[in-house]
Amino acid sequence: MRKSPHGAVEKPPVRAAKLKERRRDGSTMTGTPLPEAGFLRLKQIVPALVPIGKSTWWAGVRAGRFPQPVKLSARVTVWRVDDIRALLARGAGTE
Repeated sequence: MRKSPHGAVEKPPVRAAKLKERRRDGSTMTGTPLPEAGFLRLKQIVPALVPIGKSTWWAGVRAGRFPQPVKLSARVTVWRVDDIRALLARGAGTE
């Protein structure tokens, strides 16, 4: 903790990684397993499976660190479950 210029004590920020954690079997800490096949929306991936923010996720998609999305319509973007499983298997996104 540190003191602000006004003398008040500031608390350190809470890390996003502490919000939810991922288990080795791909399920979230709430116990919801990944489906066998199909698609996942962004809110099902970040931060439930990959403990990063949405902006960091999209930067990683642009850089090629994370899987490319599939557009189902103009306003619906999803990712293949197989691609997310491969991402989790190689441990990406947990650095």
